[in-house]
Amino acid sequence: MAKTYKVTYKPYFNERIKPVRFHGKDVHPLYMQVTFDRKSIFFKSYYFDLFARPKYAELETSIEQIKEQESRLIEYIVDKNTDTFSLEQFAQEYKYLSTDLFDLMDERFKDYLVDFFMDEGIPRYAGIVRAIYDSLTVIQIVETFKEGFKPELYNKMIEHAIYYAPPYIPLVAFVRQQHPKGLISFPVFEWKQLGTAAALENFLSASFPEYKIAEVKKAIERYIDHI
Repeated sequence: MAKTYKVTYKPYFNERIKPVRFHGKDVHPLYMQVTFDRKSIFFKSYYFDLFARPKYAELETSIEQIKEQESRLIEYIVDKNTDTFSLEQFAQEYKYLSTDLFDLMDERFKDYLVDFFMDEGIPRYAGIVRAIYDSLTVIQIVETFKEGFKPELYNKMIEHAIYYAPPYIPLVAFVRQQHPKGLISFPVFEWKQLGTAAALENFLSASFPEYKIAEVKKAIERYIDHI
């Protein structure tokens, strides 16, 4: 009878690499170790690398949130490859399935905001978006505008986004509902989880009926196809 091996994993701070700035602190990069059949691979956490970028600083992401999402991702890959698992295959799938769709949508939504303000004849707001392009995420920019804009302008901006921007706003709200204590992140593996599409459809129907599930699905798949 062939011996079966269990996949194990653990996060660790790689003290062989100099610390990097993470939300105002110097922290050794977070790495992951995955072990199978008495062999191990070591790699930097995708989410640590992502959320260490300046535009995510004000989201106050914690290392525990990153570890939790890494765990869900690794367990997803392991579960879907129970009978055929290999470290080589894992490495390939990790790179693809970890990709954060919000990060991919972020630039396109900012482009939409610039175009919207130019079309509205208020280029100074377009200039503001350009100036903070790499400093804040879309959700931070939109929430700031909601506080500062007149309702008519804000509502028009949100309404036009339904047709001219990625479905970033309803997806962020969906993720916050699904994982209220987790990362503001929508990775490929989350979308591919059994039941996510149905849950999203129910959420949109209840909270964002102006967004059609078929169009949102198409938008998500377009981003995935370009990874």
